Amino acid sequence: METFVCAGCGRIYLENSQRCGHCGGDLEERPASGRGIVYSFSSVHMGARGMPTPYLLALVELEEGGRILARLADNDEGEPSIGDKVVFSGLSDTGPVFRLF
Repeated sequence: METFVCAGCGRIYLENSQRCGHCGGDLEERPASGRGIVYSFSSVHMGARGMPTPYLLALVELEEGGRILARLADNDEGEPSIGDKVVFSGLSDTGPVFRLF
């Protein structure tokens, strides 16, 4: 997993662009393990048009630091708990997806 970190404000992006969308700073490419923990999550019942609901949306704290908003992949074990370990499983058309580790 590669991330792009803003040199100005430290925001983390999964896709490269010319500048940070928040402060306009330069982005630096950094390798990432793809692992993190669930910092917070919510079950979404009214999502964007065309997106099947319900789904889990989580704020994932990455091992390398920083947090990223991502969808949690479906699992058979029910809802996750705060502090559960997760791993990056890929990008979907709606953004990053993590699964329980």
